[in-house]
Amino acid sequence: MNTNPPIHPSIHPIIHPSTHPSARRRGTALIVVMWSLFALVAMALAFGHGQAVAYRETDARIAAAQARMAIDGAAAYLETALATPEAPGRLPARGAVEVEDVPVGDARFWILGRADTGLASDRPVFGLVDEASRINLNTATRTMLEALPGMTPELAAAVLEWRTPGLAADATAYLFRDPPYLAKGAPFESVEELMLVEGFDLELLFGADRNRNGAVDSWESGMPPPALADLLTVVSYERNAQADGSARVNLNAQAPMLVAALAEPLGEARAQAVVQALRADPAPLESVLEAFHRGGFTADEFTRVEDLLTVSDEPLVRGRVNVHTASGIALAVLPGLDTDLASRLVAARSADGPPTLAWAAEVLGPEASRRAGPHLTARSFQVSADIVATGREGRGYQRRRIIFDTATGTPRRIYHQDLTALGWALGERPGSVQGSGFRVQGAARGQESGVRSQGFRGGGRLAAGLHRFPHRISAGSPPRSPLSVTADRAWNEPAGWKRSHGSTSLHPGTGLAPSSRPAGTARYGPPRSTFDIGHSAVLRFPRREPAFLLTSYIVNRQFLVLIRP
Repeated sequence: MNTNPPIHPSIHPIIHPSTHPSARRRGTALIVVMWSLFALVAMALAFGHGQAVAYRETDARIAAAQARMAIDGAAAYLETALATPEAPGRLPARGAVEVEDVPVGDARFWILGRADTGLASDRPVFGLVDEASRINLNTATRTMLEALPGMTPELAAAVLEWRTPGLAADATAYLFRDPPYLAKGAPFESVEELMLVEGFDLELLFGADRNRNGAVDSWESGMPPPALADLLTVVSYERNAQADGSARVNLNAQAPMLVAALAEPLGEARAQAVVQALRADPAPLESVLEAFHRGGFTADEFTRVEDLLTVSDEPLVRGRVNVHTASGIALAVLPGLDTDLASRLVAARSADGPPTLAWAAEVLGPEASRRAGPHLTARSFQVSADIVATGREGRGYQRRRIIFDTATGTPRRIYHQDLTALGWALGERPGSVQGSGFRVQGAARGQESGVRSQGFRGGGRLAAGLHRFPHRISAGSPPRSPLSVTADRAWNEPAGWKRSHGSTSLHPGTGLAPSSRPAGTARYGPPRSTFDIGHSAVLRFPRREPAFLLTSYIVNRQFLVLIRP
């Protein structure tokens, strides 16, 4: 029998298991374990994400290295082609050199050219560019400069002031710039140097062709063609010697010396008659082309003696324009020529004809030949190659412009310019591919806005972040469907963008300013450039648009978007 008296609840309250100290300790341990597991999972996900980014970065570096090696291979290939010309001073014939979509292992290269008309086309053309087909910025007269499209007397005077030592010393406008500098007072070293000259800007120099590919792409707008930069050069010159390196004979030399030089190709009697006709006018000859008419040469005779003759004793002759390759716009700038004569020259020339001025002399007549003769040539010794290359799977976009000089016989590279930052230069890839196959992930550091997914055709997942800094888009492969990103709030919204709900189309291109496009649209920039996303944005990628347009995640760690296959 239990003899213990009953315990009153008020004296000894019931102890529930949930409030027992050991139970509380077990609950705390469970929470700690759960948080630890959450932290470990988060760390694992962050590590995996970091490894994926590192893999993409390595893959992009490999593709870019392949593209650079393809450019080096293309340059070596061109050097070989230029080392064995059909005739001295003659460029490789069209089709003799591969210039479009040429495979080099896993990489490919293209050589951007220019249209024969001198005008920007609606799509890129491919081929080498003859530097002698352009007006030399260092030798052009004031009249020639003023005849260029878009030029004014004030701009021409500024060019002369910049390149002439005496005039440059009097230029004070540059001292008021920020930062101040002096006029150069020396020859131009590149056409882009015009950007330092008073009155010149991107619009005047490149017009609508902001990526400088010779074509006005759909995302470009501005001054209509031709682009002034495509009509100018600073490296056109040739040696004042015969093709074999021997000295030429000056047409203004003593008559006996000239007769002796012409006797071998023409015969003694004919040489005497030609020299007598040349000396009938006491005025000195200003060009070999002028001698064609004054000496009464036939076309065949002139072709035989043209390389033998000169009117200068200088070792180099600079700034002559090749009548075989120059556009009608460039030819019309020369003294004595106009649009009509330039058009007749372009219509009469033959791409397969011999490098001679005889046919041009017949087209021009005596007076135009006399005035334009000092500025015309039939040979070219400098050629530029605007080489675009991609690595494997169309990634790693690279672009480099190289000028080759063949005046000494052996081609050598005299100018390099990296144009990769100008963005995609091979034109649009029209159309779009249906279906899924990619997803988008995003992460941002710093203050973020709310973002919601609208999805996209073909399925997939979307997670993106916006923050107050300019955004950069990154990709590892071409997306196959349009991607929509809608932000509840946006910072740095450019003027002219829609604030209402809707879509803002970001087209592949090179410009960053949306003001030249209709409200609600913008252009997305090249690699390593930025653009701001407005209230709502839609990224539309044309079919086969290469992913190397979108490779800036390596540069900008503030905002990251990866497009994965």
